[in-house]
Amino acid sequence: MNGRKTHIIIFVIFIISIIGLAIIQYQYLRIGLNLAKVQFNQKIGITVNEIKEELKQPNELTFLVGKAITKEDSYFKLSMDSVQEASRYFLNDFLKDKLLQQGIKTEFTYALYARDSTDYLNSPKSYATENTLLKYPIALEGYLPRLVKKRLILELQFNNLNSYFLSQLNGLTIPSLLFIIAI
Repeated sequence: MNGRKTHIIIFVIFIISIIGLAIIQYQYLRIGLNLAKVQFNQKIGITVNEIKEELKQPNELTFLVGKAITKEDSYFKLSMDSVQEASRYFLNDFLKDKLLQQGIKTEFTYALYARDSTDYLNSPKSYATENTLLKYPIALEGYLPRLVKKRLILELQFNNLNSYFLSQLNGLTIPSLLFIIAI
């Protein structure tokens, strides 16, 4: 009888230890997610400054975007729809490249609009739900705002960043879960 009590006590201690370990792992996961968010925001800050600087000056991209948002068709022999479509894709590729330079490999959309809520360009892809988007507005300076004589905002939009953050922590979470299951 005494041996049976000992086995039960050891089993209860083992179960409590597993539950405690799972709680600690959960806390580490929360800390990791918070750190991933901080790191993401730092990378976005750097990216935003680079985007702002590059779109400040007249160059091929800002020239094309400028023609698309002013709807000036005297320079190109294409239809205005084609110019706007090309602008959307070139701007999307530019933004994607800037994000990748900082190691941000997640889906995004963008919107280029004026403070008076005039919509100029939207990314080729869009998200169905607006309420779950994390938005990073960039107040543009220089060439494009002067061209339209309005304050322009380029807004980067990210959806479902928690899955992105979790994927960044896979090196920690998957082994932790495997070891807990193995115990």
